[in-house]
Amino acid sequence: GNHDCGNKGLKWDREARARFDSQIIRPLMGGVPVRWPIVWRVGGWRFLLLDSCAGNNDDLVPLARGEIGTTQLARLEVELQDEHEPTVIALHHHPLRSDVLHALDEADDLVAMCARRPQARAVLFGHMHRRCEFHDEGGVDYAADAGKTTAEVGGALRYTLHTLAPDGSIGHREVRVTT
Repeated sequence: GNHDCGNKGLKWDREARARFDSQIIRPLMGGVPVRWPIVWRVGGWRFLLLDSCAGNNDDLVPLARGEIGTTQLARLEVELQDEHEPTVIALHHHPLRSDVLHALDEADDLVAMCARRPQARAVLFGHMHRRCEFHDEGGVDYAADAGKTTAEVGGALRYTLHTLAPDGSIGHREVRVTT
């Protein structure tokens, strides 16, 4: 997320981003250079992971908004041409226009792209610090996690559990863990 790539998540920092990539992303990917979107296949599902902290140096508050850029968007379009596997797209910044100060610059493009592809089953994101889910008219699920899993709400920690079924359907529910 944006807090991994800069001072308090509000100012882009090339060195912080390089540290995050070398200490977190690259080890997770087996030490190989990363090409976004990252593609994972697990249990008959395909996961396309986008880097929404790819830039946005042109904004007043650079990392409060997200940007995936034209190269990543084009690669996503290519990946979505394969219609054989149910697909989940995950990124940090949300594609909701109701919160333009924190949204993804390419939100409209991402939503339109998913609507054209029946294998795009869900878009998962964070950044909102609250839980929400909705379904578009094309059947794509959009879900935001519940915020920080380390923040108690009503005496419990919360997270969102996404259940992916073999038939390509998805369930979402909030899980509360009493402390």
